[in-house]
Amino acid sequence: MVDSAEMATLANRAVAIAEQVAGTQASIVRQQARSKRTLRWLFASVAVDLALSVAMVTLAVAQAHVSAQIHRTQLSACAIGNEFRAGQIRLWDHVIAVSSPPPRETPAERKARLAKLAAFRAYVAAHFKPVNCKSLYSSR
Repeated sequence: MVDSAEMATLANRAVAIAEQVAGTQASIVRQQARSKRTLRWLFASVAVDLALSVAMVTLAVAQAHVSAQIHRTQLSACAIGNEFRAGQIRLWDHVIAVSSPPPRETPAERKARLAKLAAFRAYVAAHFKPVNCKSLYSSR
């Protein structure tokens, strides 16, 4: 049989083990609480990441749409500029066509005047030449 001194030792040892178990259990509960908190932060972080990713994709698509619209606008404006240039050439050709030569023009004066008109027409054609819109505003 076990005497009372041994019993007291065993009881003290059991109490010490129980206290140790209680301390270990408290540590486990604290660690689980920290793990849950970390898990919540992780889920929140993933949710924020997904929201930001969706926002970035939406912005990228919108930016591509805006860039395409700007490109179309540039081509349209360039075409309008080419129409203006062609109108200027027609205007100067008309001014030259309706102007009359000076009276009693000598053949040498006529030759000099026609040479100046040809040079002026070449200048107007070079100054108001159309622009290649597609190469100017090519998609990169």
